[in-house]
Amino acid sequence: MISVGVLEIHRTAEGDLSDDEISDALLFADVAVSLLADLVEAGPDDADEFECGVGARWGEIHRAIGVVSIQLESGLTEAFLRLRARAFATGRPLSEIAEDVLTQRMRFNP
Repeated sequence: MISVGVLEIHRTAEGDLSDDEISDALLFADVAVSLLADLVEAGPDDADEFECGVGARWGEIHRAIGVVSIQLESGLTEAFLRLRARAFATGRPLSEIAEDVLTQRMRFNP
């Protein structure tokens, strides 16, 4: 299984999270995933915003993961991590990096 997203929660105080704060963070993540799953299952009328935004690009990202996996001669998890790392390092969206891979403007070396 590959993780396909991140939920970031910020607070004003530095330090480790308490057990209650960790439970709250996990609850937020569960709710966010449930809401996205509901949008996808709701059908085309209710999911238009999701499909036109993030959802529409996941197909390209998944194809790019496969391409990078072949280029690196690695598993899908490593390929996805390398795509995400490149996006982070360049300050570009993951979808743009995926497009560059699919159009052969970007290549990954082992």
